[in-house]
Amino acid sequence: TPDDAGNRKMSAIDGATMVGAGGDTSDRDVIYDEETQRSSDRRRMIGSGDRNERIRTYNLPQNRLTDHRLNRNFPLAQILAGDMDDLLEALRDFDRHRRLAALAANEG
Repeated sequence: TPDDAGNRKMSAIDGATMVGAGGDTSDRDVIYDEETQRSSDRRRMIGSGDRNERIRTYNLPQNRLTDHRLNRNFPLAQILAGDMDDLLEALRDFDRHRRLAALAANEG
């Protein structure tokens, strides 16, 4: 029938097999599922940029840098002048505690 011929032609054009009554999955469906999964993975890795995902906030009017992981504030002028010793020490402590907690969780 002309309709079947058109379906075969479309199938040849887009490289997909037609989904029949048996529920066969077309190449297009597989590609769509892979792209959907890849997009979901990418969104999960990148995040949404929401406020609760932020690591650090630079507040110039209040001369404050807030590191949300540490839940601490640091003087922004001091950081911008290159004196980051307090910040770096706090980040090292945070990382050390995080790694020790992960080791303890894996051992237990």
